[in-house]
Amino acid sequence: MQKRETKMLRLSIFGRFHAADALGNEIPIKSKKARALLAYLALPTGKERSREEVMALLWSDRGDEQARASLRQALSGLRKELGQGALVALRISEESIQLDPDLVVVEPAASGEVLLEGLQVNDPVFDDWLRDERLRLEESAANTSPAVAENSTGKPSILVLPFSNLSADPEQQYFSDGITEDIATELCRFGSLDVLARQSAFVLRDRAKDVHAALANLGANYVLKGSIRKAGNRVRLNGQLINSKSGKQVWAERYDRDLDDIFAIQDDLVQTIVTRLADRLETEGRERALRKPPENLAAYDYYLQGLWYDRKYDPESALAGRSVLERAVALDPTFARAYGLLAHCMMCAIWWHEPYSHSSDKVVDVARKAVELDPTDADCFAKLAVIHLDRREYREAKRFFKIALHLNPHDSYIWAHYAWYLVTMGKSEQALTYLNRMLAVDPHPPTWSWDTRAAALYGLKRYEEAKDVLESNIFPHCHILGMLAACHGQLGHKKDAAACWAKVLKIRPETSLTEVGSDIIYVNKIDEDHWTEGLLKAGLRD
Repeated sequence: MQKRETKMLRLSIFGRFHAADALGNEIPIKSKKARALLAYLALPTGKERSREEVMALLWSDRGDEQARASLRQALSGLRKELGQGALVALRISEESIQLDPDLVVVEPAASGEVLLEGLQVNDPVFDDWLRDERLRLEESAANTSPAVAENSTGKPSILVLPFSNLSADPEQQYFSDGITEDIATELCRFGSLDVLARQSAFVLRDRAKDVHAALANLGANYVLKGSIRKAGNRVRLNGQLINSKSGKQVWAERYDRDLDDIFAIQDDLVQTIVTRLADRLETEGRERALRKPPENLAAYDYYLQGLWYDRKYDPESALAGRSVLERAVALDPTFARAYGLLAHCMMCAIWWHEPYSHSSDKVVDVARKAVELDPTDADCFAKLAVIHLDRREYREAKRFFKIALHLNPHDSYIWAHYAWYLVTMGKSEQALTYLNRMLAVDPHPPTWSWDTRAAALYGLKRYEEAKDVLESNIFPHCHILGMLAACHGQLGHKKDAAACWAKVLKIRPETSLTEVGSDIIYVNKIDEDHWTEGLLKAGLRD
């Protein structure tokens, strides 16, 4: 039988830091940065860390030589403090540092304890790492609770690497760094993403020999990297999204622009990249959740399934979406975004199963709970705005849409919701602008957005285009069939209009001509009557 080795070093890194030898005698570690270093090496124990990586983590504000000297000093102090027994657990080479997993034991966290409680080392990169690591550990603990399966995951995390400057002029580095910082900042607006260690990325870019290996230790699910080449009055940007676990590329784009205004081009690139990237991450997460068996699903996976049902937009999907989202909030009663989407699915279920009915007070309460739980999440405010709009509460809808667009002007879902509000205000041209922006980002937008597009086109008297949109995305619902009948009426297609209206009456015999326009919830009756006009032109009567 193989003899088990004695643990020569015992570390408590949750709550107040504590180190002890094999006999349990306390080892006083005086230096705060030495304590931080041991904790970093312990997560996970045995992970080899390069000297450059440690320098960037704990001495990011110092030059390379000064940081290297500070690390040597910290290691020298640890050699003396650990003593001969515990010192064997610390492996130090010219290139790297690690803790021997066979000789070190890390005490598990007790209930309520946080990583390195009260430790302040006054380095922005370490502060980034400590915040992100505490969040990761908190989510990991939540996802391994008895109510959640072992392999459940939380929302995806992303690290934005500094974009490479490929221009001949090294002074253009400010442009590529500015793009990188703006992308990371704007991605933070998406409540569905965690953006990790923004400052660490720049420091490691300048320090680490193997930047990708160093950054992988930060624990991001995805890495965004790219390059920028500026020549004359043109700029080209290449971006790639990499899955950190598999190493596979999941998204790539190239952008070419005229550089008439350097700040305008920066804003344009950032908005385009951020919106497409957020949509791609969400799509990948949704596909992953749909592949998992039900017993392995956690709150976030149920939320992703709810998104998939929400996009399908049919009677069965509305009920299925409501069901999985109810499970999401049952597992995590603090999950704000799940409450917002639940309210939207409840509204759609009413719309499908109770034609020409509108959201109840219960739906409003669910949507309000979302914004109460997270008053910084733009999507939650957009969902609340939609619910108020469905109830013809225009002032409240306008106020909450304004907040949503301020919190995140890059979310394509919010654009689609806001487009419906613009249609109801009689601003069809503006509505199409938002819908076209969404389509440029996502060629397969939520199915419900096509109804809004058709209504906007009809409002602009572009009847043929409205008809084509409805026929390409037709659903057996009396309201949509009524819209199509009105388009045919405006185009003089009386037989087609009559056929559509016959289907309407088969689904709901009591439907009146005026309900087609009124169900879009226009603020001005003239816009409602425009739909009735099309039906009357077809020779239809109540």
